[in-house]
Order: sequence, then structure tokens, then C-alpha cells
Amino acid sequence: MVSVKLPRFVQIKVLKHGPAYYWVPPMRLLRTEGFPLTPEALGSNLSEAIARAEWLNTYIDQWRAGDAALIAPDSVEALVKHYRTTTRYAKLAESSRASYEQFLKTALNFTLSYGTRFGSVKAKAIRARHADALYAAIRDKDSGGHLSLAKDVVKVLRVVWSVGIRHEKVKENPWRGMNVETPKGHRVPAGRDQVEIFIAQADKMGLASYGTASLIAFELSQRASDVLRLSWIDSYDGRRMTIRHQKTGELVWHDLIEGDGRELHPGLKARIDATPKRGTLMLMRDDPDPKTGVYLPHQPRPFAKTFRKIANAAGLPATFQFGAHRHGGLTEGGDAGGTEAELMAASGHRSPKTLRGYVKPTAKQAASVARKRRDLRTKEA
Repeated sequence: MVSVKLPRFVQIKVLKHGPAYYWVPPMRLLRTEGFPLTPEALGSNLSEAIARAEWLNTYIDQWRAGDAALIAPDSVEALVKHYRTTTRYAKLAESSRASYEQFLKTALNFTLSYGTRFGSVKAKAIRARHADALYAAIRDKDSGGHLSLAKDVVKVLRVVWSVGIRHEKVKENPWRGMNVETPKGHRVPAGRDQVEIFIAQADKMGLASYGTASLIAFELSQRASDVLRLSWIDSYDGRRMTIRHQKTGELVWHDLIEGDGRELHPGLKARIDATPKRGTLMLMRDDPDPKTGVYLPHQPRPFAKTFRKIANAAGLPATFQFGAHRHGGLTEGGDAGGTEAELMAASGHRSPKTLRGYVKPTAKQAASVARKRRDLRTKEA
């Protein structure tokens, strides 16, 4: 029998079915703060065990030398790196991509209970129980303050594994079918009376573009990011609004005037027509840039900060947010008896399941059902 020299730190255990190989680094390394690896079962295939052990030993050498750029080819980090090269990732809107990266960073750098960084774990070794444990660990960190983050991390990892399965990087998706909790304090829909109060305050403060943005988002049930990207050339022809969703690429049409000349969204057309054309976008800042004298487009963070300032000045509650306008418009549509198909056509949602998260249950909807049941009983009698 030809003897084979095993790589450093490889141990052999003779089991019933034959020899099995394990990689066990010295205890002094395992106890070193920040060391990213743990002992690992290498399986019973000798050539595969040697290849894996050699890579692990190379990683140790690189880590000792201060080079953290080495990524194991079968690790979670490698799977994420592959995901970033796919069209699924490339098609993400800029804002969505930034959020995805935040959630991926949280997952990759999360330190597991036994001291290992999650990104260095073998992707194929992740099972449902491991996914549940990671979710629970992030959710419970700092006394439950990360429930929303845990939910978002799971959502993104589910996509990463889904892409990995398609490209034969992994065989199963442990993030599917998880019992993920919904964070308390869900978004409260903006009300029409609140929108009107906000618009009046914005106009009073000389910030009319914020009032116009509020009215468009509420009336047309659109995302804040899409409202701020509306252009004069592509989005408005005087009678119809055409909106291309940045997140999904979905195209939505909203007629403002009916064939008989009546307005479908009273007051919206007049508000848009009164908006000064200060650039290619419909909604530009209300004051020119002090350095260049040019009117610039709104940016998300400064817009949100000023939006809050106006809302506070108007005495509106903290739950009145720009993102809540989409919820408010769709909830009003539900109150009016709009069908799922009609509401999806208005909002641009692709699935009824997602839409239902926006159309909040109200007493008016319950009363509508009760009224229909009462009318049915009256008719049958």
C-alpha cells in the first residue's frame, strides 16, 4: 500500500464504513480572537479531503500574513460573490442594491456562537436548522432590536441561494419556508386629510415640490423613489401619467382625465400643471443651489429630512411618512371596493400577496362586506 502524506492538521478516524478525514487546527489558533475557521469534517474521499485541507491551510497562512482577501471557493462568501456577478443582481435598482449589500454584510460578518464568521462557512453545509439559528441570533441580538433586520437578511439570503441552485452551486435552499415574524408597528397608511394638511404646510413654507410629491404618491399609489424620478418628457402628456418602476421595471399608466372631461384624480392635474419646469424631472428642489444657481433634483435622504420637518410643523404624527402614501392610496382604494386586479393595475404590484401588505384592513371594508351580506339576506327574503 502506497502511503500518502496528509496535509497539516488532518486527522484520520476509522469508522464502520472506512476511514474519515478531519481538519483540526491547533487549539491556540482556535482561541485566537478573530480567527475565522473551525474544525471541519472533510469526508471519506481522500483526494477531496486533501484538496480541501490544503486550501484551509493556505487560508491560515494568508490570515497570519494579514491577507483577508482569500475566499474559500465553496464558502457562503463565495456564493455571495457569485450572486453579485449575475443578471439578477445587476437588475436591482440602485437603492435596492444598497440595501441588499447592507443585509449581506450583516450576514457575512455575523459571528456564530462557536466564534466562526458566517461568511467562511461552507455554503453546502447550511441546513434549515442553521438558517433558523442565524435568523434567531440576529433577531434576538440586543434584546430583540433587530427583528426587522433579521427578516431582511433572510429575504436576501433566500435570493442568493435560489440563484446558487440555478447555477448548481448549492443543492437546496435552507431559507425557504422559514417562520419569519413580522415586525410590530407596521406602517400606518397616510390619510387623505393628513395629505391635505401636509400640502398646505409645504406651500406655506415655500416647499411646494414636497406637497406635489405627496399628492402624486397618494393619488397614484406609487413608491417614493419612483415619484422623485418622474420626468416631464416621459411621464406626463397633459392627460396621462406614465410611470416606470425603478425597482421592478413595471410600467404603470394613470389617466388623469376621463373621456367626458371629468378628472379621475381631482386637483392632481392642476397641481402638476402649476409646477414650474426647472429641469428634466418634474420635481426639482424649490430653491436653486447656492453655489451654481441651478435647480437640482431631490436626493432621498435630504428629501426625507425636509419632509419630516414639514410634517412636524404641520402637527402630523411620526407615522405620517412619505412611504406611507402608497399604503394610504391603496387602502383608500380598498375602502372604495377596488378589486385586487384593479389595485394591482394602479400600483404596479406583480402579485396579490405583496399587494395585500399595502391594502390595510379597515372598518369601512368590513362595513362594506356586512352591507353586501345584509342586501343578500334581504333579496333572498
